[in-house]
Amino acid sequence: MVSAGIDYSINYPSVVINDNGLFRFISFERKDLSKKYLFDIEHHIIEKYPDTLEDSIRLNKLIIHVLQQYGVGLVKIEGFSYMSSGSSYIDLISYQSILRYMLFESGIKLEIYSPKTVKKTAGKGNYNKMEMFDAFLNENLDNDFYKNVLKFQNEIRKNNKEGTVTDIKKPYQDLIDAYWVLKTESKINENV
Repeated sequence: MVSAGIDYSINYPSVVINDNGLFRFISFERKDLSKKYLFDIEHHIIEKYPDTLEDSIRLNKLIIHVLQQYGVGLVKIEGFSYMSSGSSYIDLISYQSILRYMLFESGIKLEIYSPKTVKKTAGKGNYNKMEMFDAFLNENLDNDFYKNVLKFQNEIRKNNKEGTVTDIKKPYQDLIDAYWVLKTESKINENV
């Protein structure tokens, strides 16, 4: 079955699709940022960034359209982090809840994993974004996205003024998070 992992972030919702070992990395954005990319990524421009219920429904329809286009039958999503707070987090919960309902209505199976379980898939349940990125570098995938991440890994890392790595640039961070969400099922099944 073709499956997908979704990282439903506020700024760059990302999807990674696994079609029998062929991985597709897809970003959804507010505007065309492809000129800022270090390499080509499949991306879809969001007509209007969701700040209303109607905008969220429009975005979620686009995501479902892409999933159906690739024949996805199973979607995996990271559950909500109950340690997070703030108005943007409330928006994120609302938008993702709408997506969950729309996936159900469209007949696409949905599995939800806790953030800790997804991080354990990458290595440990307390991994931060940089550790998840480093774990991704060790996956040895045979696709252009992975090869380009390896090639541009220093440019993808965000540095502070002192040159210390502090974060991973968007949309790469969200795409790699979506990859680990997708990977979670297979790692769990390997232990069964």
